[in-house]
Amino acid sequence: MTLIDTKERFLEALREHPEWRKAVRREILGEELIQLPAAFETFVTNQEEFNRKVLSRFDRLESRQDRTESWQDRMERDIATLKNFYTETKTTVHAYLICEDANCRLERILAPKDLAEMARNLDPALSRGNRRSFAQADMIIEAKDSADQSVFLTVEISYTADRRDFHRATRNARYLTDSTGSKAIPVVVGVRYDQELQPMLDNNEFIWFEIDDTL
Repeated sequence: MTLIDTKERFLEALREHPEWRKAVRREILGEELIQLPAAFETFVTNQEEFNRKVLSRFDRLESRQDRTESWQDRMERDIATLKNFYTETKTTVHAYLICEDANCRLERILAPKDLAEMARNLDPALSRGNRRSFAQADMIIEAKDSADQSVFLTVEISYTADRRDFHRATRNARYLTDSTGSKAIPVVVGVRYDQELQPMLDNNEFIWFEIDDTL
């Protein structure tokens, strides 16, 4: 029997007998620490699986949110379309009242083909884009003033009118006056208007015609 009386012999014996090393390790560290590496590996595996499930759930939530936002976008576009249709319809119905506000009487609302013909007869220096924009005006009314002279009302229509409507109406009025020699009055129609239009309205640069938002 080999006598183990020094540290060196003890270590040599452990190297020669692996089962002794395991017994010594278990005696010194205890069973819980011995099992710790395996337990940690199991924890890592479980955590990775948990992370995959959480990420998958987040992906589904993001996909659902994307669908919800897409639906909301469609609803907003549909509502905007309905608002514009409502505003345009009410404007057509009240065309005679718009003429009264401009101190003239209604003759006719120009049809799209009339606008296209007028666009062709505008200043030749105007670009094709400006001609097309004029031909797509929301509404142009032909009227007569108190002296029985021809007057045009260049009408732009928006549920909430803004500076763009003002610029289109005044631009179209200028085009018509330059082309026909007749007076042209810019008109903006809507349920409400952006406050940026207030200075132009105060200066009587256009006629504002308000329509109610009830059927």
